[in-house]
Amino acid sequence: CYETMISRMTSGKLVAVIRYHGAVVPHWPLIGPGQNTFYKTVFLADSEDQGDTWKNLRPLTNVHGQCHGFGVCLSDGTMVVSYDHRYIPGAPSGRAMISLDEGETFEDEVYYISFSTVPEGQAGFSESVVLEDDTILTIAATTDMAREKFLKASTSGKSQKGNVDVWAIRWKLE
Repeated sequence: CYETMISRMTSGKLVAVIRYHGAVVPHWPLIGPGQNTFYKTVFLADSEDQGDTWKNLRPLTNVHGQCHGFGVCLSDGTMVVSYDHRYIPGAPSGRAMISLDEGETFEDEVYYISFSTVPEGQAGFSESVVLEDDTILTIAATTDMAREKFLKASTSGKSQKGNVDVWAIRWKLE
């Protein structure tokens, strides 16, 4: 588990939003035949004792490449988890899922909050804050730079040309 963030629910329960990067588990068929033997996706875990112990490790997303998640809780206990979708299938994008019961279950709908117009581009991490009136402010970004080109640039120390789109999105659930 990597890149974990913790969100406090209105009840006081903590919910960890985790980038799970591990072996494919047979009863979690998240990757089709012929794909990698590992996956990166978003998992959740709960703590009722302020983080001393964690339980109920479970997947939130079910497609390889839906990686980094960030959760916030509204005043009524609604949990919003934004996450990036960075690998095929699908265009690189920032997405969100909604739970009406502090992360126990999630609606069967995905909200698109940002996207790359270039299929080989990448989505970056998104993070959110909840304002006093339960408006959510999400910061998200995408780049048109292909993953291989981006990795080469970041490890070589040489700059590469590319474009980055950054969004500041104010949204509210109705």
